[in-house]
Amino acid sequence: MRKRINTCRILYQRTRYDEKLREGGKQKYTEEIRKYQAGIKHEKMNSWKEFCNVTASTNPWKQVYKLASGKIRTKCIMTSLTKPDD
Repeated sequence: MRKRINTCRILYQRTRYDEKLREGGKQKYTEEIRKYQAGIKHEKMNSWKEFCNVTASTNPWKQVYKLASGKIRTKCIMTSLTKPDD
C-alpha cells in the first residue's frame, strides 16, 4: 500500500504543466491516502482486540502494567564463542 501511495505522490508532484492531469493525480493520491489510513486504523483495532482477548483469560492488568512500567524484555539467548584451534 505504501508503495502505491508513494507512486501516486511522485506522479502528482511531477505533473506540473497539465492542470487536468495534475488534478486527477491529486485526487487519486488523496484517495489512496484515505484508504491507507483507514487500513491502518482497522489493523490497529484488530490488534488491540486480539491483545485483549489473549490477556482476558488470565489477569487482564498484568500485561498492561508490565508494558507501562517497561518491564517487558525479550529473551536473550546466549551463545558460546568458539575459536579455531591453532
